[in-house]
Amino acid sequence: MRSKTLKASRRVRLSTTVLTAMALSAASPAWAKLPPEPPPEAMAIGPAAEPVIVAPVPPVAAAIAADIVAARAESPDDPVAAGLEAFYGERENAPAWIEGATLSAAGAAALARIARADEDGLDPAAFPRPDLAFGRGGPEPAAAVARADLAISEAVVRFALAAQSGRIPPASVSRLITLKPERPDPVAVLRRIAAASDPAAALDGFNPPHEAFRRLKAALAKERAARAEAAAGPELVPNGPALSLGQRDDRVPALRRRLAVAAVEGAAATAYDAALAAAVAAFQAESGLKADGVLGARTLTALNGGQTPPTDRLAVILANMERWRWMPRDLGRFHVFVDIPAFTAEVVHDGSVDYRTRVVVGATRTPTPVFSDKIRFLVVNPYWNVPVSIASKEMLPAIRSNPDGYFERRNYEVVIDGRVVSPTSIPWDEKTIRRVRIRQRPGDDNALGNIKFMFPNEHSVYLHDTPSKAFFEKPARAFSHGCVRVQDPLKFAEALLAEDPSLNARRIQRMIGGREARLDLKSPVPVHLTYFTAVADAEGGLTLRQDVYGFDARTARALAAAP
Repeated sequence: MRSKTLKASRRVRLSTTVLTAMALSAASPAWAKLPPEPPPEAMAIGPAAEPVIVAPVPPVAAAIAADIVAARAESPDDPVAAGLEAFYGERENAPAWIEGATLSAAGAAALARIARADEDGLDPAAFPRPDLAFGRGGPEPAAAVARADLAISEAVVRFALAAQSGRIPPASVSRLITLKPERPDPVAVLRRIAAASDPAAALDGFNPPHEAFRRLKAALAKERAARAEAAAGPELVPNGPALSLGQRDDRVPALRRRLAVAAVEGAAATAYDAALAAAVAAFQAESGLKADGVLGARTLTALNGGQTPPTDRLAVILANMERWRWMPRDLGRFHVFVDIPAFTAEVVHDGSVDYRTRVVVGATRTPTPVFSDKIRFLVVNPYWNVPVSIASKEMLPAIRSNPDGYFERRNYEVVIDGRVVSPTSIPWDEKTIRRVRIRQRPGDDNALGNIKFMFPNEHSVYLHDTPSKAFFEKPARAFSHGCVRVQDPLKFAEALLAEDPSLNARRIQRMIGGREARLDLKSPVPVHLTYFTAVADAEGGLTLRQDVYGFDARTARALAAAP
């Protein structure tokens, strides 16, 4: 992507007189502007007026002013261009990163740090900027100095924006990801970096401050090193289904190269032919495997020397680093962390996990949304208000066949205008089921169990108990309609209410079985419903989890298409 400021400045060709006038208008203080010419009669009366001295505008400042005017005209709604205009206006359009004709120490440090953006999971090419050797070959014209200084400023701002709030909007991956990344103010970014004693460290500070992100960054470096080492050795054949004689697969050319089998051109290039099957059988015999010529999982592992092709792992790491940029920078000293791919929830206090429990999350057709909020109250002995979508899609046929029996067996009731009515009084169809409210009374069979933990949100999801305990024994637990089911709600409540002396699990236990009751927390507790499929340990070791909702592939595609 070419810098908007640079593109605009190259189209502007103004005379020195016009540049000076624009610079004065854009940046010169009020005292430096020429007063209007007085009328002739005023000139004839009294002593002659003293001449007004106009301070000369440095050529570089004039060129910067002109480039900014052009950039704003081209992109009036671009916040980066507006930030450049405000920042340079504060300094009367003096360059920020170039002293004389060469880069200042701050400018060189900023450029060097941005050049290493790939270490942060970003693309250095996304931040067009001048070379570190700018000006070393001799004096540069004012227009070139202006363009270079503006390009550095724009690169600094765009790096900070990408590092802190991500390269892509969360909604580009899924409408159910409603995190709101904190975007830094461009003017504040430029002030901060220009005034920093260590611009590189100041730029690094825009990356997520979380330990989990720092560990992923280390895992990224480790994975790239492994990839470089693998590239220096035998080519790895990608994973995939078993291959046998006569089949076709895009991995066949890589397999031919790995086994030194002559390449085949044209339509037969992907064919698993007799020559290739014979080479695979020979390799199997040498490796102590069954020499059947079929490329199965064991043969592929042996062929790759026990290694896994690193490309997918790299993409997963980058996707997870991007998702950390969407998270609140401050998760809260005391917070709840729901990890959807891990099927767990944690109560975290001062960076340490006080309590961890298993949870059941949304099924693939009804995913749990990803966002942050605050738990504000609990409801003991809750009614379950059945969502219209569930009532219409899953309940209506059974209700129509036997309304009384259906509602009685499941402890349901029908509410219209706040009044409970008989289910037999309703002409059940697609329209009426949307006009009434179906709810399940509190009790042992209530779908929400005995407690729900509320953080009112646009998705209408929450954490809750459940009578269906068998699901917690399964390793993968994506079965709900979107809400998060907690394995032991009383223990979870005890950990959640650790800092609220007025509430505790014993009090809640005594209330179970009674009427529905709301308990407000003294201080709302931040809750984060997160989606991380790659987790690194302190040594850079990587654990990959099931991509339950397919967000990794979507994130990778969106990142590849990002400017």
